[in-house]
Amino acid sequence: MNLIYLLLKRKTAVFALAILFVVMGSVGFNKISVDFLPDVNYPLIKVHIWWKNATPGDIDIYISDVVEREISGLEGLDYLESSAIEGSYTLQVNFKYEADRDAAFMDVQAAMNRAIRKLPKDIEPPVIIKADPQQLPVLRIAVSSNVWREEDLREWVEQWLQPRIMAVNGVAGLDVIGGKKHEIRIHPDLKALVRYGITEKDLAAALEKWNVELFAGRIDDSQREFIARTNSRFKNVNDIKNVVVKQDGIAVVTVGQLANVISDSEEVRFITRFNGAGCVNINIYKAPDAGTVDVSKRLAAKLREIQGGIEKHIDFRIFENQADYVDSALKGVQRSALQAILLVVFVTLIFLRSLRMSLILITVLPVILITSFFFMNLARFTLNIFTMAGLIIATGMALDNSIIVTESLSRVVKQKTGDFLHRIAVSVAGIFSPLMASTLAIMSLFVPFVMVSGLTAVLFRELVFTVAIIVFVSVVAALLFVPSMAAMLYGFGRKNNDKSDNQDQKNISDSPEKPELNEKYSLPQRIYSSVISYIIRFRIIVGLLLIIGLLVGFYTLKTPGSEFLPEVDDGRIMIKIKLPTGSTLKQTDGYLQRVESIIASDDIIESYSTLSGGKMWGLYTFESAVEGEINIQMVPPEMRKTSVHKYMIILRKKLQKIKIPGGKLMVRKMRVKGLRKMGEADLEIQVKGTDLNKLYKYSGNLGSKLSNRAQLANVHLAMDATKPELVVDVDRLKATRYGVDPLMVAKTVRNLAGGLVATKFRKGDLFYNITVRLPENELNSPDVLTKIPLKTPAGNMITVGDLAKVRHTTGPVEILRDNQLKFVLLRADVGAASLGEALETVKKEVKALKMPPGYEVTYSGKARLMTDIKTSTVTVLLFSLFFAFIILTIQFNNFRYGTMIILTAPLSLAGCVVALNATGHIFGGTVLLGLIIVISAHINDSVLLFAESEHQAQTGLWFTKRDVICAAATIRAKPRIMTTLTTIAGFVPLAISRGEGSDMLVPMAYAAIGGLVFEIVTALFIIPLLFSFIFSFKTPESKTSQLM
Repeated sequence: MNLIYLLLKRKTAVFALAILFVVMGSVGFNKISVDFLPDVNYPLIKVHIWWKNATPGDIDIYISDVVEREISGLEGLDYLESSAIEGSYTLQVNFKYEADRDAAFMDVQAAMNRAIRKLPKDIEPPVIIKADPQQLPVLRIAVSSNVWREEDLREWVEQWLQPRIMAVNGVAGLDVIGGKKHEIRIHPDLKALVRYGITEKDLAAALEKWNVELFAGRIDDSQREFIARTNSRFKNVNDIKNVVVKQDGIAVVTVGQLANVISDSEEVRFITRFNGAGCVNINIYKAPDAGTVDVSKRLAAKLREIQGGIEKHIDFRIFENQADYVDSALKGVQRSALQAILLVVFVTLIFLRSLRMSLILITVLPVILITSFFFMNLARFTLNIFTMAGLIIATGMALDNSIIVTESLSRVVKQKTGDFLHRIAVSVAGIFSPLMASTLAIMSLFVPFVMVSGLTAVLFRELVFTVAIIVFVSVVAALLFVPSMAAMLYGFGRKNNDKSDNQDQKNISDSPEKPELNEKYSLPQRIYSSVISYIIRFRIIVGLLLIIGLLVGFYTLKTPGSEFLPEVDDGRIMIKIKLPTGSTLKQTDGYLQRVESIIASDDIIESYSTLSGGKMWGLYTFESAVEGEINIQMVPPEMRKTSVHKYMIILRKKLQKIKIPGGKLMVRKMRVKGLRKMGEADLEIQVKGTDLNKLYKYSGNLGSKLSNRAQLANVHLAMDATKPELVVDVDRLKATRYGVDPLMVAKTVRNLAGGLVATKFRKGDLFYNITVRLPENELNSPDVLTKIPLKTPAGNMITVGDLAKVRHTTGPVEILRDNQLKFVLLRADVGAASLGEALETVKKEVKALKMPPGYEVTYSGKARLMTDIKTSTVTVLLFSLFFAFIILTIQFNNFRYGTMIILTAPLSLAGCVVALNATGHIFGGTVLLGLIIVISAHINDSVLLFAESEHQAQTGLWFTKRDVICAAATIRAKPRIMTTLTTIAGFVPLAISRGEGSDMLVPMAYAAIGGLVFEIVTALFIIPLLFSFIFSFKTPESKTSQLM
């Protein structure tokens, strides 16, 4: 009390401190970077190995086994995921969240250095990168021209535009997709090769020798120094045609005599369009530590500058900008925050009915919120959807402590006798203990978020700490700033009687807050006091009725569905197409063009981009002639009446008219960026085992059953079981007779069928491949492989058909592994159900699927994340209640009070379930924060009642337990109602908000509002009833003797 009194005497110093923190908070706010989600960077290391023309089976044996055995023993490893497709191996090394990212990278590098000696010699050097899980393009641009050819446009993008974009601060890299790359192809005449006794290697070696540019050294003539170099680079196609491959006396054989030299674009592997028109796509990635909005703004400014200085026929279109969505989402949440502040202020005005008391709260609220930005910047938080949600949640909680202090002071200022500052100090000191107890108990609810690991901790840590910071700042403001404000506003015209009689001050400080003596009850207070009196008088009957009601209520209470995170209506939809293996790029693009014709005239669509012949995965776009996708961006929510989910249903019906034999056309919501194990679909079902044929059999049976279930949609295998292959079987006896080994046969076939890059043609700063390979129109029959020429050690020319046969077979399309165990991936999206209900449906079908030992089914995608977050939710809630129980037990020095608070918490939490069911929302990760807030309010209100009851019992003015509890409940009813209503006011704008991004927080808001409504009913009526059973009250002896 002495410290509080001293601060009241030095009000100017207190106000100076408040100004200091506001200034520091303002500076911190300006330094905080902006993003959509918190930084969820975890140690993910990716390894990429390219082995040209290798089959998935070869990669699985010679690369996957070797690499994964070396890496599987690394410290801190969580799990391995790998994919082997034709010519490419990708390994994702996932470490535990708490592992050091740099140390993990070095460990993987060391393991790869050990493994590289055991890998095939003709692979390309492995690429090891520290992957950013949030690394989706910050900006995607479509560049088009109605004048240039596709080759010229691609060349201009790579040579002129790319360096300028890369120079923008915060840009980490970019990926150019689409258009056509220039290439010079050497198509040999097989008959000419045989006639002149020349192989494809001879041809490539000659091209390499005649296309030379080498540094020779330095020449110093005593006046100047010269750099000497030899330059014999090709300048045009004729230079290539005139290269001498073989010389026999005066007779020479040139490239032009052996092959057809074509300067053209390389074989088209990707087709890209924007709004139906051909283009080149640029995906731009930001650096991990750069803010999304900041980088996007700099890029937009740079593009505007570039657009003004280039030819008019070149057009830029930004078709995906993360910053637009982040800006829109944060503005929506900011509007909700402002509305919450106004509602909180309105509630305080209604209840306090005092402009000066309301002014105190209105002043202290921005001080608390602005000060919190200083600590948020200190903790390196970003301003994202979760930290903004924390600010909104804490807007109501920020005034809880200040309301309790203000309400207590509102009774003090009515008193006219004694030292005014002393009375304020005594009042604040009287509520200090319960205030600190409830604050510590509330803070303890957030401790489990520090203890738990995994995605829950990473995703919600910033939100939780934001709330914790504001709660901490609010209690400091309530104890220091609020009393000083009250002293200033109510001190005018009063004289502080510093020399007043000590006995007078003692009487004031010891005077109990007994309504009959110090103030009159209002009508609502009298009604409430009577109700509590009757409840306690007939507590046995009321208790039995309560038990019956609770049993009926919990029995009939419906558990809401579950999900990982609430879906956001950002208007982003993906139409995915997958054709049977063996289909051509032309067929894939034909189906996508039919889809484009359906969606092109839809006004609800703002833009759409098409990718034929590939799929995006992380930082890379992979070739796949049988796959393609259309990414749709709908107009903003305020410009349409249809939600993204309803439009997806409409779109699925429209696309049913497109029949793809053996293929699949899927409509799905685009995923949230940057979350581990999200996958492409809602449910990623992994059927694991050793035999691929059995795996495909079990997966196919499971997929057939799930396709008929209404709870699921888009059920399909992620890849086909096999694809057709041609195998060249070498006859060892014949090969030995000719002196030719199988390796020579294999390399020759690969060079001419797959292509052999002989050298590179330089044009400016760009280099184009000069590739020796058979023309595409000749690679249309297995017989062409038998005609490929071979040169024996004796110099004779033979063909592959002389010592080998070509046969038809099949091989795997892709081999997936999880922790070194092969699996087949079955994908499905949620249909007419929640994610939790869909998962339960899958599990029932899996149980009915009888598989032998050694085979199992695991789940990835959102289903796994949902399961993890539910487990974390239970852990967090249990630990939160346990820590709160310990704090309360220490505060009250008995186990009864803490036990009762914890055991009655489910009564308040039941309101969360009722609210979710009533509004049609389901339980997702964000609802966890709503539960924590409800528990904190439950603890706060219970502590206020218990502490006030203890205080009233010690006054000696009450004769029965019922009187004590009635007095305590009545005195603390007003602040308890006010604190709860201000917290509800903080959630109401979120609940009714329909802006982009805020829909992720709507279920949490409804759950919190429902829980807080149940909580205040519990606090006002049920807690006093139950407290009457455990509260020990004895009439003081002094009071008894006076009565006698």
